[in-house]
Amino acid sequence: MKKKSPNYTLLIAEDIRAELNDRFSIMGITHQAISLDLIPGQDHALHTVSAYGEFEGLSDSLSVEIKITDPDGELIADGVVPVPKDQKTSMLVVAGKFINTKFKKSGLHLLTMDINGHEFSKAFEVVVN
Repeated sequence: MKKKSPNYTLLIAEDIRAELNDRFSIMGITHQAISLDLIPGQDHALHTVSAYGEFEGLSDSLSVEIKITDPDGELIADGVVPVPKDQKTSMLVVAGKFINTKFKKSGLHLLTMDINGHEFSKAFEVVVN
């Protein structure tokens, strides 16, 4: 794994929307445990997880892989976000959303963004009732 960029921000939220003029609206930033109820008759709860990241010096990247793993390290969601070619600064801005992610276990989950071999992660807690 390569050395990380020293300056970055990684937020986890309930929703994110791209707006006009290169802006984003971020709702429900997660900083405490997310409490979810199992779907009746099912072994999981559903929740939307959005991620927003700013990474200094990585604007030449072509794509970003985003994944969520459960407390046992099992992959529960993943995707690739293409990087717009018209980034106006050396700051790479990435936004992605996983709709109806299935959460089966309580505990610390990990959201990871992989950018050109650089891994940036943020843990968030989920309580499944």
